[in-house]
Amino acid sequence: MLFHLLDIVQMLLGIALLFAAVILWSRFKGYSSASLSVTALLFYSRIALELLERYSIIDSSKILVFKGIPILSYGLPLLLLSAFIATLLVFMHEEKRLK
Repeated sequence: MLFHLLDIVQMLLGIALLFAAVILWSRFKGYSSASLSVTALLFYSRIALELLERYSIIDSSKILVFKGIPILSYGLPLLLLSAFIATLLVFMHEEKRLK
């Protein structure tokens, strides 16, 4: 029962993060805030994928398999980390440009 409650809290916090990122993007209209919104979307999709796997709704090891490697299981975390690094780099570039 506690796991279900934690899953609900995880989904709600993911929705709050995504909503805040989109509001930030619409307010500041910078590349870094747009990149943050994409990163938040990828983070939320990872949460959703993990929950779908935990409840045995999908098996991501059998979705998008290329030469025996499950692209979805390995690609989404790598894409998320790459988007976060890109967000930081874009933010640093925008801050340097403002000075």
